[in-house]
Amino acid sequence: MTNEPNDGKTPEQVQLRPWTWLWPTWPGMAVPGLWAAYIAFAAMAGQFRSPREGIAALWPAVLLYLGSCGLAACERRQHRPALTTLVVAGVALAAADLAIKAWIEATVAQARPLPAVRGLVAIDPVYNVYGTMLAISGAKPFVTALAVALVPLSVLGYRHYAVHDRPVAWADAAFLGLFAGALGKAGDLLLRGQVLDYLHIPGLPVADLADVYLLWIGGGCALAASLCYPDAWPDLRLPLRRLGRAVRRVWTRLSRGSGPR
Repeated sequence: MTNEPNDGKTPEQVQLRPWTWLWPTWPGMAVPGLWAAYIAFAAMAGQFRSPREGIAALWPAVLLYLGSCGLAACERRQHRPALTTLVVAGVALAAADLAIKAWIEATVAQARPLPAVRGLVAIDPVYNVYGTMLAISGAKPFVTALAVALVPLSVLGYRHYAVHDRPVAWADAAFLGLFAGALGKAGDLLLRGQVLDYLHIPGLPVADLADVYLLWIGGGCALAASLCYPDAWPDLRLPLRRLGRAVRRVWTRLSRGSGPR
């Protein structure tokens, strides 16, 4: 967190500054940054038909940025939701994903994508028999067991974290995303026997809300939360200094070897 002078104002007055609300802090930038890195990788892999399509695919980063700003505001207010509240919210999010899929199966023709926002996202139902974005034969039982196990493990892990570490808002959101995503995947695989993907951003694989919960909310917020604990990351300064000295030694030897004899 940045420490800004308050000029005699109360913390509540400082928090009302517009630029404070629109800055998610450096750790919070990891949430939209993860999506931006994914789009950059997809562009280098040639998944987009044009640069314009690749730029258009960045729109979820705006929503992730705004969500991270909201989490930063919660962190400044030291607002800590109860575990029960997070679990109820996670169940509601997973139920929303399953309800949307039931509506799609009942109303949307499988062969006709339905543009939700033209050029940005479409409803394109695709059955995923593998249960994952990786088309690995025989992976469905493993993915199902992993999703079912992740539901209680996420609760136990969050309870342990809340007791032994200083809670941060991004950790709360990470638990919510992982719990809701795992519950949605487990429900889909157990009830339907396969995953129904339906969110299609041009140039990217078709996904569902459970993927959004798991990867971009759970994963992105987990990365942001870890950045709030610098001691948890290895200190790379010493290895980098050693690498720099080794490169200089090699460069010096090569320079002497190529000189006049």
